[in-house]
Amino acid sequence: MPLKSLQDYFDFQRSPWGEMQYRLQWEQLAFAQGLRILDFGSGTGKTADHLAALGDVTAVEPSADMLAQRHCENGYRQIHGGIDDLPDEPFDLVTCHNVLEFVEDRERYLEELAKRVKPGGRLSIVKHNLPGRAMRQAVLQNDPAGALALLRGEMPSNPFGAIHVYDTGELVAWAANHGFALEKHCGIRAFYSLREDDDGWDDPAWGEAAHGLEQAAAELEPYRSIAFYHHVILRKL
Repeated sequence: MPLKSLQDYFDFQRSPWGEMQYRLQWEQLAFAQGLRILDFGSGTGKTADHLAALGDVTAVEPSADMLAQRHCENGYRQIHGGIDDLPDEPFDLVTCHNVLEFVEDRERYLEELAKRVKPGGRLSIVKHNLPGRAMRQAVLQNDPAGALALLRGEMPSNPFGAIHVYDTGELVAWAANHGFALEKHCGIRAFYSLREDDDGWDDPAWGEAAHGLEQAAAELEPYRSIAFYHHVILRKL
């Protein structure tokens, strides 16, 4: 279902397809063991808390509503603030997942995040992917008019604000001009953004098969191109 409220978002995080999404992106960050990590736009801290089991994590989140639902089993430093409140410290890994679509000055945010990445470190961006959004709008939501509007550049809003979807190639081009190289480009939820129901999820074997299918498709075309999210990992030269 489309997100219409923060409660919808909290429910999504607990759903089987939400759990799959987080598991997939965490697997793509398996290299984070022992690293100093900055998670910007940490939301409820689901990713920050996971990464805190691997390394030393500082999380930054502007929304008090998100922080009220915070996950913190593994212990990490939480800052209540925005882009101007980033610690002026070097990190091995900076993560910014599903955030840049909701800011007007995306380039400024990228530059501020890039400053915190130490040489040889990585910047991890998870972002909406327009073809995947259009597929989901047309198939899952049975909304061809909405899918056509997406293709025309008419972006919707959700509880986090207006969505400014941008092309993955734009991010890769930015990286090339700012001292970063593309290390990895993965899709997330190529198949399981097109259905959200309970059928099969209560069978662990089925769930593992579905997860394995998404893993196999993550870097395989054409499935990566139509995934709902793209995960871009950039290394600072």
